[in-house]
Amino acid sequence: EDLQVGGRGRSGADGIGGERESVVTRCFQGRVRTVTQKVAITDDGMGNKVETNMGDPEDKEVPFMYLQFTLPDTPLFKEESERNIIPQVPLFTLLQKYDGEQSTLASIRGQGEYANKIKYIVTRLPKYLIFYYKRFSMNYWFEEKNKTIVNFPVKSLDMKDFLSPEEAKRRKSTKYDLLANICHEGTARDKGVYMVHVFNRTTNEWYQMQDLDVKDAVPQEISCSAPYIQIWEAQDYGLNPSE
Repeated sequence: EDLQVGGRGRSGADGIGGERESVVTRCFQGRVRTVTQKVAITDDGMGNKVETNMGDPEDKEVPFMYLQFTLPDTPLFKEESERNIIPQVPLFTLLQKYDGEQSTLASIRGQGEYANKIKYIVTRLPKYLIFYYKRFSMNYWFEEKNKTIVNFPVKSLDMKDFLSPEEAKRRKSTKYDLLANICHEGTARDKGVYMVHVFNRTTNEWYQMQDLDVKDAVPQEISCSAPYIQIWEAQDYGLNPSE
């Protein structure tokens, strides 16, 4: 399933769920509204899938610890000239999952003929946003990695279009700056290494770190990398004086 709500005090597989208060939750926990519509999927006899709503949609607000993004599938067969070209996608395209309009189709375990269509919109921003990019998946034989490059700004990422109108109005700022960008290099989780770009606010410089190897990093290279996990910090976290 795309959305799995965890029990009290912990997060589910989509980073959503859990209520226990701590320093971590005060810094990283936000809230998201989900509208879930169960649908039956049938074939119209001409090879087209038909979705039929089953009952009324479920509307609820739940906490999240991170926002998850599913990367677009990479082409199975490519032209010879395209074999060495790595697909790219803008972060704003992935963020549309949380615009309250786009539906995400999630299978229901044990019910192959049914699925959930889920719409998301953020109703409360945390001071620090964690983005998780789902790069690994299992096929019939082994785990494979999606190497799609994500294009994103390192400063002033505006979340306004992915907030409820009430949250957008009451916030001093809806913009975030990147603090850390974690990447994986390799073909599988157990067959590779991790590297992180870290921003030093004191020197206003970026560094690339891998084990004990630390070197300068260029923001232009970071903004077109293949992130696995990112941490963003709100520019001016708080509410408008009138709120």
